[in-house]
Amino acid sequence: MKKIAILGSSGGNLYNLGGKEPLKLIGEIEKQVSSADIIIGAVQFIGANASMDHVSEKTLSRLYYFDKDEKTVKFSEEKSLKETNEDAKKLDGEIADLINKGEIDGLVLMSCDPNGINKLAIKAAAEKKIPIVGTGGTSMATVQSLSGRVIAPLALMLGDGIRYLINTALSFNSVLAGTIAGLLMWPAIMGGVYHAAILPIVLLEMEKTGSSFLGAIDMTALVMVSAGITLANIIYPKQKSEAAIAGPGFIINVAFGTFVEASYPFMFSDKIVFAGALISGALSGTFVGLFNVKGTAYVPSVTAPFLSTNALGFTICMLIALVSSFLFTIFANRLKRQKKGAL
Repeated sequence: MKKIAILGSSGGNLYNLGGKEPLKLIGEIEKQVSSADIIIGAVQFIGANASMDHVSEKTLSRLYYFDKDEKTVKFSEEKSLKETNEDAKKLDGEIADLINKGEIDGLVLMSCDPNGINKLAIKAAAEKKIPIVGTGGTSMATVQSLSGRVIAPLALMLGDGIRYLINTALSFNSVLAGTIAGLLMWPAIMGGVYHAAILPIVLLEMEKTGSSFLGAIDMTALVMVSAGITLANIIYPKQKSEAAIAGPGFIINVAFGTFVEASYPFMFSDKIVFAGALISGALSGTFVGLFNVKGTAYVPSVTAPFLSTNALGFTICMLIALVSSFLFTIFANRLKRQKKGAL
């Protein structure tokens, strides 16, 4: 079986979306990869008692690691972050050795430190050309700059293809273009080709007119769909613990218009939620095309309509995305609850 190493920390945004419960977070990853016949071969995860955005060297923390003999994740005693970081550096070297020996087949990174605590393992992974996936835009960009195999040539080709398809549709019919773009938003961001396919068009439009057709679809098909999924899991979760994970993600999406990854755990664990996200994205994109709205993303959701070319139309598009994904998720969660009750 293939083996992965999980590297990283409880992070900033990640802290509020599962990072403060490392064992549960790593357990979820283990559950997901096991379905693909992949097992954990190593772990180096720093769990702090606060968000990494607000820590000091004295902040208490633990180092989580993988015990090969017992085949389980364990953690160190509580120490200052400075001491934990030193222990993590030693473990970094050990994991790099495993990679060099061919005992690790891929890396999963979460708010990692590619120039510091994780540099040896990432260097070895880059040299061995093993695949690397993860979260954290800045850190993943750094990993890529270090020759890490983050985006394969196939992904870049796919990005070019998506961009060509959307550009062609835009020149033909805005409703068709909106539907296609809304449908492709989630596959693009999950496949690592968003920055190659979508972002260049958004930036070009913003530079010319100050607003963007695809920027509006980014807000509806990604941000508002994610908000709908997380809101549903606050109101009617499959199990109570999921509401605590969904809450911060919903707030960040609405307040800042970012962190669509908050809905990933729910999308990846349920096919109906995943399909609902795609359908909701396409539906909202259709209405963006219908109203011919141009707007922007990466702003608070409540202010986005007022920064668009059609405040009322954009508000309707955003609500369609949120309500549609909300209803799909409620339906999926209800089915799961009924199945559990029947057992």
